[in-house]
Amino acid sequence: MAATRRRGAELDAAIFDAVLTELRDVGFADLTVEGVARRAGTSKAVLYRRWSTKLEMVITALANTRLADITPPDTGTLAGDLRGTIHELLDRLAAQGREVALGIMAGAASEPNPAAMTVLRTKAEDLSGVIIRRARDRGEIGAGPVPATAATLAFDLVRYRFLMEGSLSAEAIDDVVETAAVPLIRVHASGAQAPGPKGSSAG
Repeated sequence: MAATRRRGAELDAAIFDAVLTELRDVGFADLTVEGVARRAGTSKAVLYRRWSTKLEMVITALANTRLADITPPDTGTLAGDLRGTIHELLDRLAAQGREVALGIMAGAASEPNPAAMTVLRTKAEDLSGVIIRRARDRGEIGAGPVPATAATLAFDLVRYRFLMEGSLSAEAIDDVVETAAVPLIRVHASGAQAPGPKGSSAG
């Protein structure tokens, strides 16, 4: 009897599970589309119809599994919510292994891949949107629009520093949040003129 062909969410789940298993067993550098296809019981053609590169496939798998259920903690402050969310993200990535996390981030930095970066950017915008809305509700910041570039600055800087330094201390995360991200969000939310490119708004 022929196996039932899997489609949609069922096939995606099998592929994501295969990606995570391959990451654990061989690491990001040695992971191949062929290996994932074999483990998922599908073909390379099926994977390439969904994702154009290994990096895009891996980032999508992580975004839909390990990082899917992250909810920013409600600490009572904008800085605290950003800080807690960053720690949670780094902990989730660390669970995959430091070399895996570094490999993924190095790939994202060196390989032009708009689709993969869109997955990362969308996740950061979703998280920052929750955080900024909470800060508004508390009366902690004003009602002015916060461009996505400003809203996600903390996540972008953390990704860059993790790639350059290999790890981030609690003090380094505090520095990103307190001296860069929070002041910029406050300026935009207050309606004051802030330097930098315009973009879509979060929150």
